[in-house]
Amino acid sequence: MGLKFPLISLPFRDLFNEVCIPASLKPDESATHLSKMRFIAIEMLLFCGLVFFVGWKLDQLQTALGLLGATAGNMLSFVLPGLFGIKIVEKGTRSWYANVCMVVFGIVSGLAGLITGLINAV
Repeated sequence: MGLKFPLISLPFRDLFNEVCIPASLKPDESATHLSKMRFIAIEMLLFCGLVFFVGWKLDQLQTALGLLGATAGNMLSFVLPGLFGIKIVEKGTRSWYANVCMVVFGIVSGLAGLITGLINAV
């Protein structure tokens, strides 16, 4: 499990930066290396703290791995490739609709797995 953490956390951090953090809060290209590293360190500290808190509150590792697979697995397998496909394929084509279906399927199946995992945890 310890070796999987960078494989999950680094793409999550990049995606989180792109989607959730406004450009005014991100260090720009002219920022020093130290300020960029400070930003990454604070961000990873918050992310690791959140992961630790969730892991601490869960009674069984099986529940944590199920929730991880339901969320991160579906995001990496269906949602993100579909979103990339939507971005690069011309709108209205058959491929574009296939990518939209892939995103919808990933979100629906991820939510179903997440809800099932949370119900089983309680």
